[in-house]
Amino acid sequence: KTGNFAAAADLFYTSSEQEKSLLVAVFGLAPKMKQLQDACQAKFGKGLDAAVGAQGPDLGGFKDLKPADLQFKIEGDSAEAPLPTGQSIKLKQKDGKWLVDGASMGMNMQALGMAAAMAPALSKAVDEVTADIESGKLTSAEAAMAAFQQKAAAAMGLSPKPGGG
Repeated sequence: KTGNFAAAADLFYTSSEQEKSLLVAVFGLAPKMKQLQDACQAKFGKGLDAAVGAQGPDLGGFKDLKPADLQFKIEGDSAEAPLPTGQSIKLKQKDGKWLVDGASMGMNMQALGMAAAMAPALSKAVDEVTADIESGKLTSAEAAMAAFQQKAAAAMGLSPKPGGG
């Protein structure tokens, strides 16, 4: 809610400071992606996700969820509670604090490492596309998505396919 994504890393269980720094780097992209999404929405009436027909997870069930509403089953230094989505959230205790077990949510530290390594280049690509949207250089959400894909691929040393695919 506060937009402090660096602090969000403190909520996740990590086995080392290196793993935590990976989370901080990846979570650091979230505010920039939100700015890009907001710029696209403001200029074109739809976000990048709509431009490619992607739909994120339905988080409506979390709107009014309070931590006190969760019923955790605790076993040693692990805890689990069902979520409104039908899945469950798993926690691990570390240094007296209960932290989200990212692995139980599909977080893979190797993949996070690759994403963290690309974060500065992706951040630059997001900033450039956001500026291009706001300046009117890009004229549609689809054009913005294609520009982002091209810049992101170039930033990562990949050769984008013609036509943004």
